[in-house]
Amino acid sequence: MRNEVDRKKVFSSLHSISHPGIKATVKLVEERYVWPGIKTDVRTWAQQCLAYQRSKVTRHTQSKLGAFIPSNTRFEHVHIDIVGPLPPSEGFRYCLTCVDRFSKWAEAYPLVDISASSVASTFYTRWVARFGNPLRITTDQGTQFEAFTKFLGTARHRTSPYHPTGNGQVERLHRQLKAAIRSHSTSSGVQFFLLSSWDSGLHGKRTYK
Repeated sequence: MRNEVDRKKVFSSLHSISHPGIKATVKLVEERYVWPGIKTDVRTWAQQCLAYQRSKVTRHTQSKLGAFIPSNTRFEHVHIDIVGPLPPSEGFRYCLTCVDRFSKWAEAYPLVDISASSVASTFYTRWVARFGNPLRITTDQGTQFEAFTKFLGTARHRTSPYHPTGNGQVERLHRQLKAAIRSHSTSSGVQFFLLSSWDSGLHGKRTYK
C-alpha cells in the first residue's frame, strides 16, 4: 500500500477491535499487510490512540513518602534488622543489629538461626532487659519480627519491599560490620578484632556506628 490514508484505515480497522497494545497491533497488521516502515507507522498511530491511552493498565500509582515521628528520648524508637548468612563462627551465622534512633547507639548480637523464637529471645534478653521496651520499632518485611512486637505492644513500622534505604539506620551499620567480619575471617597475620572468632567480638561488646 502506497497511500497513507489507506494504511491508516487498515490500522484503524484492526486496532479498533479491542485497542490492544503496540506489539499486539503490529503483529495484527504485519500478518495481513506489508509496506515500508510498517512498524514505525503502527507504533506511532497506536501511541496517538486516545482510547488505548485511557484503557492501558501500565500506569503506576506513586504513593507519598512516609514520615518518621521525631524521637525525643533515648531508646524510644529502635531500628532492627538481621545480617547474614555470615562465615560460621562457633555455630553462629547471623547477627541481630539494633540502633537507637535518638542517640544512634548501636549493638549487634550473634544468632545461630533467624527463627522468630531466636530473634525474640535475643532481643528480649540483650536489648529490652537493659534499655526497656521501645515504643516504636522499624523493621523490614521479615516475619520474624511480627510476633514479638505484638507481645511487647510496640508499634511496628515496616519499610517498603526492595527499599533497604527505608531502614538506613541499620543498613549503614551493616556495611561496616560485614566488612569487618569478612576481613577478620579471611585475613592472615593481623586480626582485625584481635580475637579467634568474630562472634567473640560481639558477646557483651558495644558496636559504635
